[in-house]
Amino acid sequence: MKTYNIQPDQQHELSNVINKIRLQNKDNWYQLHITTSTNLYKIKAFDTWLQLIYVYNKDTLQLKYTDSSPMELKPTQFKDFIKHRII
Repeated sequence: MKTYNIQPDQQHELSNVINKIRLQNKDNWYQLHITTSTNLYKIKAFDTWLQLIYVYNKDTLQLKYTDSSPMELKPTQFKDFIKHRII
């Protein structure tokens, strides 16, 4: 399973970057570690299914919440999910 570390410059590019990684890992598990200005996201995924999403405070590393996406999202739904859940 490949792990990708992502530090987006801007929020709007994040869904495109994650979607490119998804396409590179068709039918394979992959992990994402995403650092934004306030949060650290650790994600385990398979295609468009974000099975595990852990959201931590960037400074304290305290777990804020966990989340997951529905299975078998369409690519547009996948991008929308990212835009609304990863801030």
